[in-house]
Amino acid sequence: MDSFFSRFLEKFLKICQETTTDKIIPLGGRYFAFILTEVIKEYPELLKSINKSFCLGLKLSKDSFEDNFIIEIEKNFLSTAKKTKTGKRYADFYVLDNDTKKKLLVEIKWKDEPLDRQIDDYLKNVKKKPGEIFFSFLTLYNSFPDEAIKINSQKVLKDVHPSQYILCSNLLEGSTKLCKSLAEKGKDTGLLKLFINFLEDHTMIYTSRINKMALRTLMKNCLGIEDSDGSGPTRSRYHIKNIPELWKSLLNNLAIIGERFHNNFTNLRLPNNKKLYGNKPFPDFYFASKLPSVADLKAKIERGYYPGNHHFTVGTWAEIKAKGGRFYLWNHIRIINKYYVVFGFVFEYGNPIKLYTFARFDTAEDVGNELRFINQTLPNEDELYRAILVATKTQAEGWLKDNRKHGDRDLLIGCSSFIEALKEQIKI
Repeated sequence: MDSFFSRFLEKFLKICQETTTDKIIPLGGRYFAFILTEVIKEYPELLKSINKSFCLGLKLSKDSFEDNFIIEIEKNFLSTAKKTKTGKRYADFYVLDNDTKKKLLVEIKWKDEPLDRQIDDYLKNVKKKPGEIFFSFLTLYNSFPDEAIKINSQKVLKDVHPSQYILCSNLLEGSTKLCKSLAEKGKDTGLLKLFINFLEDHTMIYTSRINKMALRTLMKNCLGIEDSDGSGPTRSRYHIKNIPELWKSLLNNLAIIGERFHNNFTNLRLPNNKKLYGNKPFPDFYFASKLPSVADLKAKIERGYYPGNHHFTVGTWAEIKAKGGRFYLWNHIRIINKYYVVFGFVFEYGNPIKLYTFARFDTAEDVGNELRFINQTLPNEDELYRAILVATKTQAEGWLKDNRKHGDRDLLIGCSSFIEALKEQIKI
């Protein structure tokens, strides 16, 4: 995660952690609100990706926006919840159009949970003044199905949806389209590109957005696949230049899922108060070639493909072109000292290249088999994360069943605690 705004986010969070003990403050959401404010001031049309109904009839040019609109961070409004000390809520992001008096309240969830009756307060304010107050729930993770139903099922007034549930991935898609449109008109998109890079750091890159030719070139070169495999020419300057961006996107997918796993399990402890969860996840990768059979090699030797004697040395293996292979990319997470979780992606070379997702539970003494559960496509981030948890739980339960009678006691206790924690996360 090395985009311009992401580098500042890490510093911002570190400074705030050193200067405050209030863990309730959603620091990531606060930082995102600051960035969003400046981006919206420069590109007001981006508001359409946050709440289309609010934008109906509004002039969203930069000049008119500066004259007629007010943007605030942490804007207070009335609350009906008894637990709020002041009787007020605070919208993370607020926009007011002075001409129409329309108001947009935005709640940003950046790795934090909704507070008690928080969504109800927003919806009640919208209901009191239909057509004047609008609300958007902008979340990094799609982890709030009940809130989504509540927000999206609100009554529609004259084809106007006053409340909207928005994912950061939706905002990324809208930002990308706007950037392309502005660039075609010859307008400056510098700040918008930085914002897009920031969103890409924190959202999944799905198969539809993976550069397939760059991926094919990477696998073909690293696996040593023969040119006559039927896939056509791939070793072009253009495809080679796109490999670094592809590599960054794939690693970023791992980082997002790994960070989410780490955040959910980092405080897990055993009955003896020993911390169960160990290191942060780190990525690894491996290319596994599918070499031709001995019979194929012998036939090629006889046809003169490999001159000289028939005894191969290490050096001559580089001349043998693979028939295919796989590209493994995974997160490795050690828990205590004796067992760990591995999950990631497998790309299988072919036409088309197939994508599998796998999860595995291992101990230092026993290496488990990989479990594949998704073929060729990635669902949304939450479905993928949940599938990884389910697959990990299945394998951990299998290991516990096989080792309950003769396994290490601490390891058995740790495994049981880990399984219970997985079950709790799967329910969410």
